[in-house]
Amino acid sequence: LFSGTLVRDQKAAAAAGAALLPTVQWLCVKDRCPAVVGHMLVYVDEDHLTTVYSQYLATVLQKALVPILRRG
Repeated sequence: LFSGTLVRDQKAAAAAGAALLPTVQWLCVKDRCPAVVGHMLVYVDEDHLTTVYSQYLATVLQKALVPILRRG
């Protein structure tokens, strides 16, 4: 489902000399994007995340960025 987008993004990042941090795994598993993860409601509507899940992802993103920023 997302492999074509990931390949495109990897190529664009490499061409720009940038690090790519894939994030689709934080929202989707295999070909499904569940509405509930753990005890958290993920989506407010088709295009927006809930505040609770966004706050959770902020911590996940911070942990994922540390090694990338240390390389730079």
